[in-house]
Amino acid sequence: MILIIFNPYQKIKAFILCLSILLVMASSFSSPMHAFDRDPGTDYEWIEYLFQKGETSQTIHEGLRFIYFYPTHPYSDNVRMLMGRSYLKDKNYEKAVDTFKGLAEGGGKQETREEAEVWLLTSLLKQGRYAAARLRCDDFLNRYPDSQLRNKVRYQKAWSYLKESEWDAAKETFVTIDPNSSIYRPARELIHETEKLSRQKTKSPATAGILSAFLPGSGYIYAGKWQTGIAAFIINGVFVGASIEAFDNDLPIIGSIIGIVELGWYSGTVYGSINSAREYNYLTTEETLDLLDQRFTVPLFQAKF
Repeated sequence: MILIIFNPYQKIKAFILCLSILLVMASSFSSPMHAFDRDPGTDYEWIEYLFQKGETSQTIHEGLRFIYFYPTHPYSDNVRMLMGRSYLKDKNYEKAVDTFKGLAEGGGKQETREEAEVWLLTSLLKQGRYAAARLRCDDFLNRYPDSQLRNKVRYQKAWSYLKESEWDAAKETFVTIDPNSSIYRPARELIHETEKLSRQKTKSPATAGILSAFLPGSGYIYAGKWQTGIAAFIINGVFVGASIEAFDNDLPIIGSIIGIVELGWYSGTVYGSINSAREYNYLTTEETLDLLDQRFTVPLFQAKF
């Protein structure tokens, strides 16, 4: 049957209709996730390849597509695991926590739930949520008393104490690691390092404040900030001298104004000295912990725990 269209407007409509049909057919056949072109196994291999190559953004993108098309497939938990680790590598700790928490509570296999729990603990530690990490550690040890990952969980719990400078609790937790575990030796070394940290010299914030109260700037010097301390001493001295000079020259209003400004500088010097002592303690501890973290980082699943 031959359809003859004499009206030019009808010809245009027919052309647009045919073109639309062709575009829809082409898009359906060219879809990368189409069942006729690819299968879940191939898609998972591609996602795994992207992750191994360090393409975290693509891993997450392709992982979301996989879960959309194959939400109940056995590989979906593996894909979520790779997505969570990609979020962790990208320092998107909130997304990492959400992903691993979902797997830890709803993973199809116990092995998957245990592994996700350990990655979740790592994410919480990176996020600075140390108390929350310890709660998860205790819950893990109660739920999985026979897990091969229990020593790794104890190791992470001890680190949560280290990060909060709770030296005794950290040592007590490191002691609980099984002597037959491959991380027993680093745990023992960390006990020794923790003892050194507990004896590490610190600066007293109260002492820094009192020193600057009696001699402005001396608290900064006590906290190791010599230049700031000398500058604070000079500035406070100038304001005090200017205020006295103004009163001596019968300029009480100017002298009062300068005195008020000096009071602000003086208070700031005392407060700044206290904070400098705290900063000194924090940086000293953090630098030591960073070095220990580099020395005693244990691969999560490349060793027997």
